[in-house]
Amino acid sequence: MQVTEKDGTVYGSFIEVYGPDGKPKTSGGGGGGSPTGPAGGDLSGIYPNPSVVWNNGLPTYDLSYYPLSLNPAGYITNAALSGYLTVATAALTYYPLTNPNAFISGITGPMVTSALGFTPYDAANPSGFITSSALTPYLTAATAASTYQPTLVSGTNIKTINSNSLLGSGNIAITASAAWGGITGTLSAQTDLQTALDTKPTNKLAVGTNVTGTTGSVISASALLPANTLVVGKPCMIHIKARGRRVLGVLGTITSGIARNTSVSTTGSTFIGSITMTTTNTFAMLERHLFWDGIANISVQTPGTLVSDLINNGTYSTSIINPVVNNYFLYYITLANAGDTGQIQWGLHILYT
Repeated sequence: MQVTEKDGTVYGSFIEVYGPDGKPKTSGGGGGGSPTGPAGGDLSGIYPNPSVVWNNGLPTYDLSYYPLSLNPAGYITNAALSGYLTVATAALTYYPLTNPNAFISGITGPMVTSALGFTPYDAANPSGFITSSALTPYLTAATAASTYQPTLVSGTNIKTINSNSLLGSGNIAITASAAWGGITGTLSAQTDLQTALDTKPTNKLAVGTNVTGTTGSVISASALLPANTLVVGKPCMIHIKARGRRVLGVLGTITSGIARNTSVSTTGSTFIGSITMTTTNTFAMLERHLFWDGIANISVQTPGTLVSDLINNGTYSTSIINPVVNNYFLYYITLANAGDTGQIQWGLHILYT
């Protein structure tokens, strides 16, 4: 038998082909002649020139080998590599072991220490440096929140001074001095100032105008006692006085008086006291003491025969006052003869608390 390649090349003659059972694939007639007829088993075609074909339909030769003259898969050939495998070519392509690019070599311990600036330590930690495991309990959010000061943010977790941030270096000079009216809070909160004011008498001086041409009671001067000056639960005393004078004329008597009202009017006013000058008198002084009981009443001493500053046989008159509204002390003149001229030269009240 002969084997023919697909390109037409013929291999051998009288080739004996054996099957997988070890028996020759020849005709059963004997006699030593070439087989004839269709081939079977692993062979195909017609004797005397059958072909060897695997189950995938490709010749065994095609699966395992290729003619070097064709190189159908384009493998690198010896000829293609020959240009790179010479000493001259290698010298131009690769660097020798003499380290032409100055890569680091021959590093020693002293070199490392010099480069680092300190001597590194091994796992034994001979110097007892803090290790990551020792820091672990301190690096949790919960521990940090209770251990360390948060980053300061001006106006958020640190106050400012006159809108100036306290962060950073340097000094903030406080040059402004305290001014009246700049104190915050209530007056009662300033205990030292309140005490000083409580012990200081409040006084009000009023200068009167001339009264003439009428015989009625005419207000010559007035003074305001502001609302809430008298405080419920806090008794006090008001010392009030007035000086009346005869300005012109000696035709009749002139009376100087004091009254209290919630408006500057004698109508509906509450009488406090009066004194009358004869035609021979030039001045007259009127003085009264009013006591606020801290509830609703004002008591006024009406003198009788004044013996001394300590002995007096006068009586007290009591009237009701509303402390939460404005009250006025009225200093008035009453002329017996309209041809005279009189005046309250001054009226004064002093509040003692």
